[in-house]
Amino acid sequence: MTGLTALIGFPQDGFHPWRADDICKHLAAAFKSIQPDELVTFDAGGVSGHPNHTSIYHAVRHFMTEMRSGQACGYNDRSGSGSGGGNRCRVYTLATHQLLLKFTGPLGVLVLLGASRLVSGPGSVVLFARDPSLSFRAMICHRSQLVWYRLLFVLFSTYTYANQLDHIGYLPLASRQGE
Repeated sequence: MTGLTALIGFPQDGFHPWRADDICKHLAAAFKSIQPDELVTFDAGGVSGHPNHTSIYHAVRHFMTEMRSGQACGYNDRSGSGSGGGNRCRVYTLATHQLLLKFTGPLGVLVLLGASRLVSGPGSVVLFARDPSLSFRAMICHRSQLVWYRLLFVLFSTYTYANQLDHIGYLPLASRQGE
């Protein structure tokens, strides 16, 4: 995924939500150039409830609605179906956990496995971290984010060890070159 980062100028640490239409335009541009097979975003809880996280979720839902109507912020679904005629992108959300589950670390994985079987939909999947130390190494690379409470979060967070993704739908993709 190297080279796919775009700086879009939205305030990162404010507690004001971003506008769905603004994010939707960036999603449309990304879909035109990348044509992803899968999109993973936050769920409505945004893991921590941060407005940036919840804004992304609402923008993706807005984008999905616009795609169904055939007019997603300038993105043209050339398949003509508006509902995913040939190529489709699977859309998943990262499940927000209750506070206790969120901070039980590796023990939370066991709870997550049991709970996901009881309350998850048929398209849900639990992914396990092959190397949880990667979370620590990634945090060290982002010095501006490296504060004591985030280190505790990485250590005790169930998200460091396993994540539940819930399938919420599909997005149609424009026909790929050569297909």
